[in-house]
Parts: sequence; structure tokens; C-alpha cells
Amino acid sequence: MPARSPLVGLSKPLFTIGVPRPNPEMAERTTDLLENCQYIGSYDWLPSESSKNNLTIVVPGSPNVWVDPALPLRVNPDKGKHFRDYSGHVSPGRPLAPVIAAVHEQQIFPQEDWKKVDFFTDRNGLRKLLRWVTQVKRDFRIDTQLVGEKTVVLNRWESGTTEFMRGNTYGFNFEKATTRAMPPAEERSAWHHRVVTYTFGRLRLVVSFEVDGCLSPDEPDPSASQGDEVEALVNAMANMGHSSQGPSASAASNSSANTIQGRRSQVFGLNILHRGNGNIPNSSILEMTTASSLRWSERYPQLYFSQTGNHFTGHRTNGTFHSVSKRSLLSPELQSVQARMQPAFKKLEEALNQIQSIVIEHGKQEHLTLIYEKPSLTVHRRLKRRDCLPREALALFE
Repeated sequence: MPARSPLVGLSKPLFTIGVPRPNPEMAERTTDLLENCQYIGSYDWLPSESSKNNLTIVVPGSPNVWVDPALPLRVNPDKGKHFRDYSGHVSPGRPLAPVIAAVHEQQIFPQEDWKKVDFFTDRNGLRKLLRWVTQVKRDFRIDTQLVGEKTVVLNRWESGTTEFMRGNTYGFNFEKATTRAMPPAEERSAWHHRVVTYTFGRLRLVVSFEVDGCLSPDEPDPSASQGDEVEALVNAMANMGHSSQGPSASAASNSSANTIQGRRSQVFGLNILHRGNGNIPNSSILEMTTASSLRWSERYPQLYFSQTGNHFTGHRTNGTFHSVSKRSLLSPELQSVQARMQPAFKKLEEALNQIQSIVIEHGKQEHLTLIYEKPSLTVHRRLKRRDCLPREALALFE
């Protein structure tokens, strides 16, 4: 199938948004903009029971578990069709529908708090906007919609949801070779997604992202040797998900404890199979890569916007992996990267505030789209107004 043009279904440009300077208050800030990250939900896709008109997700689902490989490890190259955006493939135009369904079903996030959210997005949308404010040449399209009084939905749009792997990468097969299903499950999870909420400067965000895996309970925590202060941070992360306005602390911290395993339900038009373990602290979540060299300006935001606790890199010669580098988000190396990227994050915070103001000004009747072709970010009107969430889900923001 040929790639879609990013301009399909759009008006001519209405205007251009310039790369902003950081807000003066944020520019003087010496602490990190991202605070109070809390887990509020998770899910797996269940491809064996899904079609485009009958989608099933597993809630809370479980990430696959890292298993230290015996090295050297020989891995076959990635070949054939792989999904770049599975959610967009099976739920075109509404990739965030399973996200809000999973959060609603787990009841960790107080229902009334949806009205307080400024942006509802996936991690991909934040990374794309960061590339714009730092003027990286990677064009993109993001569809937006105003829901409620102030919440802006950033809807992922890709020219194609699948890609054909030609045997020159090893990432997918390396992940399969080094992770296993979380017991007692026998089958590996498919596209495990996690949902967090946090404040980012003056804004409150709900962000979803795909998870490569998690540490086994037997795996030593890479951050454990970094002192009492780090240990306290990790313990705090492990207890995230609590809310004084929501269910009890014990229920919020262990979403699998109040799940009747195997129970089925339906919400927002999605079939829900209740199974898995959502009680995984951020400090145990894992991002994996097989890149021969790391450009942290591109890799670090993947960790930062999801607060993924660990980054493992497999080093290889052709298809033979000879070592694995393990880094914690709290390690001195990555804390240094975070400090270097603060100016870019502050630009992004101001950009999000500007985008929110524009979307609110145009109101609910106009569905706007952002198009980035370096150096310009242009705003367009979508010619067809299809809501990005089911009607029942939109009611949560009213």
C-alpha cells in the first residue's frame, strides 16, 4: 500500500507557528519540569481476538520480562512486515481509544480528573514536537482535537502503519530473544502499553507509550548502588499510582489485585479481558535498543517522556551480540543528559501552551492539524470532523 500524503484531507495552511522562546518563569527554573509521575493504567492488545470492527485488549496486561542472555548471542535479522503503529492500524483515527478504556476500567485515575488534563497524547507526539522546537529534520503530522473546556488530544498520524524489514536490523528479534512472558502467562504480551500522568511545567499531561519489557524481580536494580537519595526516589516511584481522591492506596498501587482474572467486560466499544499484572514500578520498566551508537538527543526523550526507568543496549557484530550495556534513568550519565536537554524541554513546554491556546481559540467545531516540514510548523483545518474518541469517552471531559 503506497504511503499517504500528510496533507490528505486538509485545508491550505491557516498560519505558521514559530519556534517559541521558553516562558520567562520556566527559563529561570533550576529543577526539572517533569514532576509527580504516576502510573494510571496499562493494557496489551490481543490480536488473536481482534479485528477492525471487534477489538479486544487485555487490562492491565503485563510487560514481558528481561532474561539475561548467555553471551555471545546469535540473533536472526529482522525480516518481513512489522507494525510501526499497531494501535493506528487496527483503530484508525482513534489510536487513543484503548488508552482511555484501560484507564477508565482500572479506576486508579479519578474520573473527575480528566477535566483537569491539558494534553492527552502518546509519547510519540511529544517526541515529534520536541524535534520541531530543536529543528531536527523529521517531518510529521499530528491531528488535534479540543475535548472539554481545555483538554487537547494529540492524535498520532503516520503515512503507513506497517513497514517491511529487509534484514539490516536486529532489534525486534533481539527483544524476542531476551524477554519472556511474565508468569503465570505462557504467551508473550503483544504491544504492552502503559499510561502515566504528570505535570510538565504549567501543564498536566496523560501520556501513553509502548513498553519493551521490565526487570525480573530477581534482576538487580541498576540504580541501587547510587546512594540513599536515589534509593528513596526509586521507592517513591514504586509507590506511584496512589491518589487521595481515587480508590484506596492499596487498590491503586496494585491494579491486578482488584482484577478478577479472566473476567470480560466492554467499555467504549472495546472488549476487555481482565488479566495480568499492572503493579510494576516505573523503576523496573525497560527500553531496549541495538543501535551501534547512541544519539542521546534522540534516545533520551523516549525515556524521559514516559519516565521509563532503564535503558539496555545490545552491542553486536552483524547478528552476534557480545555485550549489553545497562543504564538507569537515575544514573549520573543520564542525569547529565537530562540537564543538557532542559533548554529544549522548556521550549517544548511553551510550545504546548501556545498550541493549547490556538486549539481553544478555534473551538470544538474546528479540528486542527499540525504539519511540520522543516523549518515550519503550519496549522491546517481538517475537512472531515471525525472525533478522535468514542462519544462515551468524550463525556469524561465535560
